[in-house]
Order: sequence, then structure tokens, then C-alpha cells
Amino acid sequence: MTYLQFISDEVMKVMRLSCFLGVIAIALGLLTIGLSILVNPWFNIMEGALSDMGRVGLPTSWVFNSGLLLTSLVAAAYVYCLTKSFRHPASHVAAGIYLVSVTHLTLISLFPEGTKPHLILSFEFFLMMMFTYLTYSITLWVEGFRTHSLLSFLAFITALGGSASIKWPSTALLELFNVGVMAYWYLLMLQLTNKLMKKNNLTLIN
Repeated sequence: MTYLQFISDEVMKVMRLSCFLGVIAIALGLLTIGLSILVNPWFNIMEGALSDMGRVGLPTSWVFNSGLLLTSLVAAAYVYCLTKSFRHPASHVAAGIYLVSVTHLTLISLFPEGTKPHLILSFEFFLMMMFTYLTYSITLWVEGFRTHSLLSFLAFITALGGSASIKWPSTALLELFNVGVMAYWYLLMLQLTNKLMKKNNLTLIN
């Protein structure tokens, strides 16, 4: 094996691993929510917002906020997989929007409930994730992945329609609904990147 072949193999290994980071981020996010509920037995999912568990002055707020920070960093690293998997210029716009959205998640962890920027950052995070689904539906369409494009567009319609038209009993349930859409989208993208890897004789999932 030549030095260049070794470098190429190592780069592909990094890419292969990076394509798992989306679903790992979702798993970390759900784990963070679960642990936060566990250490905050007063929390009622039918009232308030998930960020109530990370509000300024709460002794256990570090569980929610540090978990959110870790989740956002893993989600941000996933952009490597996205930028390496697609070639059309539209993919760069989509990856940029995705990165802006997860940067908002980082900022939410740094400016928790009780700080002035928190509300607008939270709103913008979910909104930017919706635009991520939309821009990737366009990217996948022009790349020729028509089925995945329509499924990504379905994520956009579901998130937007469900958020705007359903009268949710609490902000927490609305947030969990959107987390569910995110999980669906990350799994969709993992399935597609696995398919692309197989075309290049590299397997993400056997």
C-alpha cells in the first residue's frame, strides 16, 4: 500500500464513521432529555418546555445544558459526512443551513432559559432544521435521489405543518414532536449515505 492509498483509506474511514454522527446526536439528545427528567421529578411534560430543566439557577441545569452542548457538537461534526457525500453546489447551501441550525443548538446550551437570547435561539433552531429538510430535498432531487428527496420534503412538511396546525398541550410536546422528525431525517440520510458507500464498496451497515 502506498502512502497516498493509506491516506485515502484513512479519509474514507473517517467519512464512514462521520455518517453515524447524525443518529448518535439524536441518541445523545434523547438521553439528555431522559436523564434531565430523571433528576428533575417535578418536571411535567404536559406543561412548560424542555428547557425548563436547564434554566438559570436550577441546581441540576448542568445535566440538560451540558448534554445539549455535547449533542450539538456531535451534530455539527456530522456536516463532514454531508459535505463529502454530495457534489452539487446546492449541497453546500444545504450543509451551511444545517450547520447554522446546530450552531443555534450550541448557543441554546450556552444561553439557557432565563437569559435574553434563549427564546429566539430556540425558535430559530427548529425553524432552521425545517429549512435543512427543505434544502436537502432540493439537493437530493438534483443529485438524482428522487425518493429520498421526497422523503426529506415530507420531513419538512410534517415539521412545519405539525408545528403550525396542531394545538400542542405544551411546548415540551411540540419540541419532542420536532425531535422525532429530526430522528426520522437523520435515519433517512444514514440509509442514503450507506447506499452511496456500498456503491464504492464501503459499508456503513452490513
